[in-house]
Amino acid sequence: DTATTEIYTLSLHDALPILFIMAFTAFTGAASHFVIGGAPDLPCLVFCILSTLLWARVAALFANKASAATLNRATGVVLVILGAAIMIVGSRANNAASAVCAGTRIIRVP
Repeated sequence: DTATTEIYTLSLHDALPILFIMAFTAFTGAASHFVIGGAPDLPCLVFCILSTLLWARVAALFANKASAATLNRATGVVLVILGAAIMIVGSRANNAASAVCAGTRIIRVP
């Protein structure tokens, strides 16, 4: 088999730096959003936190019972779906921005 999958187990000593890097990256992203746009909508924030905890638990249960090949396929499917969703949302946002720009008049002052 040319496509092999290896699953590594990390010790706490190896996993903690990765955890801190991920937490710091998430914190900086969140802090920049606060600076740019103010505080988030509280119900939306609570929903995001609760759904993240729920689906992380579901994913962990699935990952502990699935084979490596199944996990690879599931990851691929999820990434394709997320990529398509981002492309659709981005396309709609670009179309909306284009419509707004098309309706704007540019006044040139001599």
